[in-house]
Amino acid sequence: MFARIAAGLLLCLGVAQAESGVQGLVHWLEKNGPELADTAGHCVEAMSMAKSLSEKCQTTKFDPEGMAGLAAWAVLEGLEHMQAPMAQEFVNSSLAKFYKGQAIKMVQGWTHRSLKEFCDGDCLNGLESFDASYAKCYSSAICAAALSKEIPYDHCKKTMETFILRTMRIEQAMICSKSSMSDYFCAEERNTLLLQSPECYIRFMTPVLDERTCSADCVAQWSEAQSLHPGCSSFLQRQTQAVSTMTLWFMRELISGAKNPEMRKALDHLPKHFMTFQQACMGPATAMRPSLVV
Repeated sequence: MFARIAAGLLLCLGVAQAESGVQGLVHWLEKNGPELADTAGHCVEAMSMAKSLSEKCQTTKFDPEGMAGLAAWAVLEGLEHMQAPMAQEFVNSSLAKFYKGQAIKMVQGWTHRSLKEFCDGDCLNGLESFDASYAKCYSSAICAAALSKEIPYDHCKKTMETFILRTMRIEQAMICSKSSMSDYFCAEERNTLLLQSPECYIRFMTPVLDERTCSADCVAQWSEAQSLHPGCSSFLQRQTQAVSTMTLWFMRELISGAKNPEMRKALDHLPKHFMTFQQACMGPATAMRPSLVV
């Protein structure tokens, strides 16, 4: 999980990894009829752009200190989830906590260097054309391969393409944004939250359907992030809200075009909105019902 996110930070939403994935789609599309020839063309174009961006936007791909820190963090994080008494005794020791803190600092330094190299160049501007081709490529492939029996192809492709493109733009808006009056990238904040607690990170970044019980540890971690980098924390919250809104739109739009009338009835059961962690655990709901925090 972390490796995928780290790679995204280093090469902006997986530009390097996209090349091999798109190449596989091209082969699949070429075998599945002439009606998808245009899509195959977009996939070839996206693959070419991915290669060009990867070569142009070379960042700190191999950093011994960063890699060592990431490995140490992964081991210590894994031990925390083991039930063995000796493992628990070790992870609760001051030595293990010190090592984990140092590992996090090493990875944070690696992340900052990579973002600085990426954002100081002209790499972000090159993503706009790549996004469009990438969205056309993947939306066509997904709709043809997985959803063609349930959703008309044209409706599915248009909806999926819009969703992928807008979601990528929402994510990219954060990459080179900085905390006010500092050299701290907001993307570093997201990375730090993940390193500190993967469980809390999922809660921070996943839409909340109701006022669920909030972990006291996660509330404390989010409060600290707000205190240290209020601008970036606010950015993260708005980003999560934007992705949630976009996801709801996508679900409604896709289901509304379903061939089966019974499937379209699912629209009645979709939530009207999602809440962010801030709204569910730190906002008025928590103030009115402090028992939510345990």
